[in-house]
Amino acid sequence: LEVIAPSYRPDLGLEIDLIEEIARLAGYHAIPATMPRMRMAPLKRNPGLELASRLRERMAALGFNEVLHTNFEDPRRLAIMRFDENDPRQKAVRLANPLSENESLLRTSLLPKLLAALVMNRSRGDSGMIRIYEINAVFERTGPAAALQRTMLSGLISPEQEKALWGNSAADPFYELKGVVEQILGLSRFPGFRLETGPSPQPHLHPGKQARVMAGAAEAGTLGDLHPRIGRELEIKG
Repeated sequence: LEVIAPSYRPDLGLEIDLIEEIARLAGYHAIPATMPRMRMAPLKRNPGLELASRLRERMAALGFNEVLHTNFEDPRRLAIMRFDENDPRQKAVRLANPLSENESLLRTSLLPKLLAALVMNRSRGDSGMIRIYEINAVFERTGPAAALQRTMLSGLISPEQEKALWGNSAADPFYELKGVVEQILGLSRFPGFRLETGPSPQPHLHPGKQARVMAGAAEAGTLGDLHPRIGRELEIKG
């Protein structure tokens, strides 16, 4: 059909407008119901999303609560970590139009905001055991206008803050965290994963209480006690 709309109907400008007009005049009951034809294909399997889902289930089973943050970072929080100038985590991408100065970088590590969440909970009177984790993206600046995005898992354990009469006889959180990491490595089922102690000092971890997560010859992660200096700066105990 070739149709010219009358001048007093400026609302009839598209083909769909005419279809709606016919439906209005003929009545919707006169239009037979037919399912649209479409070719459906199964979604492609995404191993990364499947692994993240399994990790969330395992972390919940181990007593951790998931936290979600935006992917923006405060330069002052990043500076507290004292990453070496050649460390990829120090090479943050600065936003061209940040909403505020304390959200002006893309995150290079999940840990600063996890520590901020811990500080916030402690400041609001939570003195119990805190186990939190996050699975989210981090970004490393690889050039003037290029960045590498990776998905990381980071978590922390903070023991109870209440003073016991006979002292705290609970297990060392370092070894508790070591057990959590071993559970994660077992779940991921990647070959060649292991924990190693040795000279790979992380500036944000205690020099005498840290270990590396190795994947073959490559370092895939770290674990350890928070460095006492950072604990003092953030007023975190234990």
